[in-house]
This record gives sequence, C-alpha cells and structure tokens, in this order.
Amino acid sequence: MAAEQTEYKPSIPIVGHIITDDDLGIKKGVKLQPISFSNVIKLLTDPHSITLHSRHTHALQRLIKHYQHGFLLKDLVQVFKVLNVMADRVSDLPLYLTPMINILKICRLVKGKMVCFIQLQWEL
Repeated sequence: MAAEQTEYKPSIPIVGHIITDDDLGIKKGVKLQPISFSNVIKLLTDPHSITLHSRHTHALQRLIKHYQHGFLLKDLVQVFKVLNVMADRVSDLPLYLTPMINILKICRLVKGKMVCFIQLQWEL
C-alpha cells in the first residue's frame, strides 16, 4: 500500500511572458533604467566612492542622457545639489567641467507638460 500512495504536489504555473520596451514600442533597442538623483548624489559624496572618478562621469553621462529633453521642476533641487558637488570639485579635477556644462544646458530647457500644468493650476 505504501507504493500506491503518491504525494500530492501542487502544480506551480510557470509564466514565460516577459514584456520588453521593444514590445511596448517605447524605445527601440534601449533599456529603460530609472535614474535616481539620490543615488548619483550619494555616489558623488560618499567617502568610500569619492575617488571613483570614472564611475562619477559614467553616472553623470547617464543622467544627462536620461534627462536630455529637460528636468522636471520637482527635480531641480536635486539637480542643483549635483551641480554644487561638481562645482566644488571642478577646480581640482577639470573632468567634471563637461558634465557640468551639459547639465546647465539641459536646465535651460523647459519640460512643457509640467509648466503647462502649473500655469493652468495658477489660473484656476
């Protein structure tokens, strides 16, 4: 009788559906990765990573590429924190000058949706 008894194992469904950005048509061939200003600020100011200049430039280039069409108004405080950290270091390392200029160029762009929303909010 022991041989006749079988254990009941519940079947676990395997989901093989992975939806990529290409499937959604958002960006072709580019993975969307969230850019966190707090992570960039932490990388720039952390005492353990303060000498990792190549990582700093890579993170800043990713930040510039992600926000190439302009920053949201809610992110401007963190943008200026990043700019202040870079301004402190640009005298020692001119490596930070180019990303700093690029971020300032992006700051002159306006995110249209956010500005229109705020203007409508003030008009009401």
